[in-house]
Amino acid sequence: MKKNNQKGFMLVEAFVVSTIVLGVLVFMFIQIRTIVNGFNKSFSYNTIPGIYIANELKKIIKIQDYDELKQQVELTGYVLVDEDRADWNNMFGMNNIKTLIIAKDDINSLKKIKGEKISDKVVDYINTITSSDVQNAYRIIVEFNDDTYASIRL
Repeated sequence: MKKNNQKGFMLVEAFVVSTIVLGVLVFMFIQIRTIVNGFNKSFSYNTIPGIYIANELKKIIKIQDYDELKQQVELTGYVLVDEDRADWNNMFGMNNIKTLIIAKDDINSLKKIKGEKISDKVVDYINTITSSDVQNAYRIIVEFNDDTYASIRL
């Protein structure tokens, strides 16, 4: 018996092995990218110093401007606190705060906002926040100059 030409078999075998190896590499790339993105978010979103500063802001808001800010939030859905206000200027500078938003805890309407003072990164962070079913609750969202973010319920 004479052996047939096996060049075609080797070509098919090379394609099958190459496809399997390529599939495994793509799968590993996707998994590693997901892990790295989650790792980076854990260092940017709700950091311990950020939550601490947000908690201090919560205490100051409860003492000073709670009723005024609450009325503004009820009218517009959120308040973008400017550092132009004299009473907030020192707080922004000392804590490296870039953006301070006070909003209703149900932030579904807040996820749609875009503006010149609110960056796309803040909107991305807002999209990661889960809303609660508590009515008449408010939330403080803080963006810091080092591109970290924090959010707590007011």
